[in-house]
Amino acid sequence: MPRERLTQHRCFHLAITLIWAEVIIHAGLGIVLIGWESGFHYYLLMFIPALFVSMQPRAAVVALAGLWSYYVSLHLLMWFVEPLQPIAPGALLGVYLFNLSVVFAMFGYLSFFYLTMVTAANRKLRRMATTDSLTGLFNRRHMTYLQRRCQRVSGD
Repeated sequence: MPRERLTQHRCFHLAITLIWAEVIIHAGLGIVLIGWESGFHYYLLMFIPALFVSMQPRAAVVALAGLWSYYVSLHLLMWFVEPLQPIAPGALLGVYLFNLSVVFAMFGYLSFFYLTMVTAANRKLRRMATTDSLTGLFNRRHMTYLQRRCQRVSGD
């Protein structure tokens, strides 16, 4: 790997690590400060699909077990410890609805992104499977398929 590309690769991994750390710490602090009912724990659920997209399966399972342990530990902690900075019920509801809305929007965007990527990949694969890469014309297999389809439609 060229030196510049290696530096970019390291910067990318550092950025991802910092984002993960910020969200995990942010969720933990939000829960400990104002309580489980604030909805900060929903941010941790966003990592589940990200783990399996960004890591090897074995590493993703290990990271998922760690994330689950952290999530459950925070939940159990809040059974025994009162929030450090409780807020009024109306404000708590507002924070909860905000956090829920943000995570809902993030999951919606993630689903849209995934659907767009899969659709584009399928389109590219279909084009590669039906055309000759040198000439850009339909290949023999696709021409045979089109001929059979026309025969079925015409009833021959």
